[in-house]
Parts: sequence; C-alpha cells; structure tokens
Amino acid sequence: MMCEAKIFGVPDQVYYWSLFYNQTLFTDWGIQPPLTFSELLTTCQVIQRQSSSHTAPIAISGNFELYTGMWFDQLTQRSCGAEKIQNILSGTNDMPIGEETCIQIALEALSQLRSNQCLAAEWQTMDPSSAQDTYINGGAAMILMGSWMTAELVSIGTPEYQYAVIPFPSMEEGEGNQNAIFGRALVWNIPAESDNPELAIEFLKRLTNTTTAARAVDQMSIISALNKAPVPEVPAGMG
Repeated sequence: MMCEAKIFGVPDQVYYWSLFYNQTLFTDWGIQPPLTFSELLTTCQVIQRQSSSHTAPIAISGNFELYTGMWFDQLTQRSCGAEKIQNILSGTNDMPIGEETCIQIALEALSQLRSNQCLAAEWQTMDPSSAQDTYINGGAAMILMGSWMTAELVSIGTPEYQYAVIPFPSMEEGEGNQNAIFGRALVWNIPAESDNPELAIEFLKRLTNTTTAARAVDQMSIISALNKAPVPEVPAGMG
C-alpha cells in the first residue's frame, strides 16, 4: 500500500462483512432471506412465530463494540453514503453528527432491531465466540460477521445445517450505495525506529510470498491480498 510514492503498509489478507443466515431453517420455515431493512424486520417477526421463539432471529455480541458497531457502520453507510461519512469523520461537515438526518435514521434502525425482538435475548452479555456458536448451532438464524466466519465453518467438519450469505440489506431511500460491501485489509507496518528493520522486511517478504499465501488460503480459508494467490474453496455447509 502506497501514499505519495512511499510504501506505508504491506497487506496480508482482506475480509468483508456479510449477513450469514441458516439456509436450512429458512427453507423449513418457507421464508426468503431479507434484501431490504424492512424485510429484515418482518423476517424477525416471522422467525419468532415459526420457531415458537426457540430460535433467535439474530445473534450479536453486545459486549464487544466491534461487532455491535458493525451494524451501525453498515446502517450509516446505507443511510448516509461513504462520502458524507468521510466528511463527518474528517470534521469538514458543518452540521453536528447528531443532527444529521441520515445518522438519526441509522440510529432509529438500530432501535428497531431491539424493539422488533430481532436480537437474541442474551445479546448484551454475549461474547463474539458465543454469538458465533449460537448461530452455528441453530440458536440464531442470522449473524452479521466477517468473511473469517468461513474458517469457523470449516473447523466444525460436517455441519448440521446448510449456511449461506447475502449482502447487508438495503435501506429504502438511503443516500448511500445500496450494493456497497464493507471490507478491510490486514496491514503490516514497520516502525521507522525499529531495531531490526531489515529482519522485519525479510519476514514480510516471506509472509506475503505466493507459497505462504497459498498455504494460508488452504489451511485457514482466508482471502489473500495477493492477486496471484488462490481463492479459498467454499466450505462444507455453505450454500
């Protein structure tokens, strides 16, 4: 990764966020995955009825802000758009963040997830591992998670359920790109005042060569940042 013709980071892998859903349960209940936020709220109500409240609509880790924040990030992107969010974060936006209509819409959408009983009953105390286990074992029908979730599915071998993913639901009348996908790169940096920068550079060269990248893809189902690296296989149980 470069800025002003200078290297400032070496990407190792990339990941993106998707809404995972239990395809087996959705088929049993005769429902389709939600494509809009309104459909998501309706789907939560249907799941509550169809499962007699035995299966939560959504698993979420409420005690770890990264995973709770993923919902707000996605909603603000759909509601406000990336450019407006960048202006807000950089301070170039004249209006206070709390007065932005699109931010208020995103916050209201978060509130609706709770008021429509979309969240697992214990969501506020659920840690990330518990949230993932709840989803994997059928205790929740959906979970918003990064693509690293596929590695979790690989680790369980032959799954009881069939899983699938969809993009985050669109928001009606949202200002943002409703097809945008959130993603990040895992980037390595070497501090300018490192004691052994040459060794650090050699380490990164070995970490990011095609052989190492291919091994990481095969063993950990990651998405490599190298354009010559193979694409991870779809794990068993993923539709």
